Amino acid sequence: MQQRSYINTNLNGMNNLSRVLIVLFVFSLTACKNSQNSGIKLKPGLKIVVPENETAPVKFAISILQRDLKMVFGEESELVHTIPDNEAAIVIVNNSLGTNGSESQKVSGTEAHGLYMHGNHIVLNGADMRGTIYAIYTFSEKILGISPLWFWASLKPETKKEIRIPSDTEYLFSSPYVKYRTWFPNDQDNFSPWRKINPVNNEIWLETMLRLKLNTVEGFSGGRDYSKPYQVSKTQKLIKKYGLIQTSHHPSPLNSSLSNWDDYWRHIRNVDPPELLIKNHEKFDDFWRYNIENVLKNELEMLWVINFRGNGDRPFWVTFTDAPESRKERAELMMEMLQRQVNLLKELTQDPKPYMRMIFYDEISDLIAEGLLSPPDEENLIWNFVAARRDHYPNQDLVQFNKGEHVKMGYYFNLQFTSTGSHLAQAEGPWKMERNYRYIDSKSTSPLLFSVINAGNIREHLLSLSANAALLWDFENYDSDKFLTKFCEIYFGSEHAPEIAKLYEDFFFSYWNQKKNEFPGFERQFIFQDMRFPRALGQISQVFFSSDDLNPLRDYAHETTPNRTFRIVPENNDAGNQIDAILSGTSQSIRDLKKITESAD
Repeated sequence: MQQRSYINTNLNGMNNLSRVLIVLFVFSLTACKNSQNSGIKLKPGLKIVVPENETAPVKFAISILQRDLKMVFGEESELVHTIPDNEAAIVIVNNSLGTNGSESQKVSGTEAHGLYMHGNHIVLNGADMRGTIYAIYTFSEKILGISPLWFWASLKPETKKEIRIPSDTEYLFSSPYVKYRTWFPNDQDNFSPWRKINPVNNEIWLETMLRLKLNTVEGFSGGRDYSKPYQVSKTQKLIKKYGLIQTSHHPSPLNSSLSNWDDYWRHIRNVDPPELLIKNHEKFDDFWRYNIENVLKNELEMLWVINFRGNGDRPFWVTFTDAPESRKERAELMMEMLQRQVNLLKELTQDPKPYMRMIFYDEISDLIAEGLLSPPDEENLIWNFVAARRDHYPNQDLVQFNKGEHVKMGYYFNLQFTSTGSHLAQAEGPWKMERNYRYIDSKSTSPLLFSVINAGNIREHLLSLSANAALLWDFENYDSDKFLTKFCEIYFGSEHAPEIAKLYEDFFFSYWNQKKNEFPGFERQFIFQDMRFPRALGQISQVFFSSDDLNPLRDYAHETTPNRTFRIVPENNDAGNQIDAILSGTSQSIRDLKKITESAD
């Protein structure tokens, strides 16, 4: 503005030719300046500047970036260690390693990341190792047009001869709201055989996790070869390669599993396996010690689990024949075993405050709700509450919880079950997921620290898994309705996104709600999910020709909550028995689904 005023003032005393020459000169200066600020062009063969001391997971993410660039430009991109002066380049900056040449650092905080212009370079900047990986995938999404679910949606990017990047391009992401954001691929009856088809299937889910900005994988502590000391499973090695944190499941404290008990004693200790008895507590110490050492020797980034349960998904008193009978004594024994695990962990990691989680699953949740069981008093112990089984909403221990901000909170939410849950088709939906997480976050003055979503059949639950990842990163701004519309814009196009979002919503709300809501504010608390149908059909078929009983469905023998298997309440369905309720509820669902499929067509 000052330059323009100066020109206008001084033109009055000059002849027309002088005025024209000055105007042309100033215009040329402005054009040069605008040209300098107009940004850069990315072209085939674009160089990627990588620090020589970059971490292995970041280097692996860069190899995927090279693949992405080749998909778009059709040519290989060379890796170099020196920043080119006069050509466009991608510069990787990992703050934890120091600056790369003269490039600036614009992000700070755990896993913070961004991409921005610096001269004729585009900088992919991470505050740490995983932040740098997220910056790389952000470039793939924002600049190359490769969406997080590109593989699952069969969306290959558009090929281009060049991409123009404006000089003011900048995407900055501060640290996530939830520190540990986890997938637990459980019940893998579809997923496991699919992974074995080819190497891409075996690993693409880990790439997808990082594109969605998740950071932790639960499970996979089994599958080890105990004939070779200090081995980890193949999947654990893959998880490490991608730079993800690992954590184990509730029957697998300290990365161990009682299913490996015999193999450990035979192959590692070269003795006959001791009997699984509570009195053999020193044997447990030996077993746990080895499994902790195994993680440390293999340099796995581990969020430790402390728990004491039986072999498989069972209470410990089912496995151990010398377990006490009273619930009070069982809780006391569990607390003793938990403290032994904590002491071992501190000793071997040489960390007085290791991060741990205790999973309040099934009988543990009940004991805590009854006031019989208290987790160890440890500063960095995450109290990992678990949604109710079969139908997923806050369980009684969480409802009763009111401990204040000193407790670190975690949540385990199911999208699927093989028994009576949503398994081959989504049912819970993003709204119910969001409501669960906002509820637990409200129970403490500190932000939720840990989350895990149970979904082994990943392909069948991609929408809700993506919604959860978005919520955990940007908790305060997330909205399920807005997310759904944006999701549909990305994967179906802007023109029809609102209509497709409505189809998704209608689909979720077409499920039969066989029981009225009991939990305030929870729509669709009870859902007759897909796996309930084969369970119900199985029970009905057994008595179809031999009984006139119109209430033929029974709970599983091991259920601790009455009517938890099917949740059918006839009077909630204007019916007098289970059969009439089923006929009424499922008929309405069929009518609703028919309308949805017609609209989709």
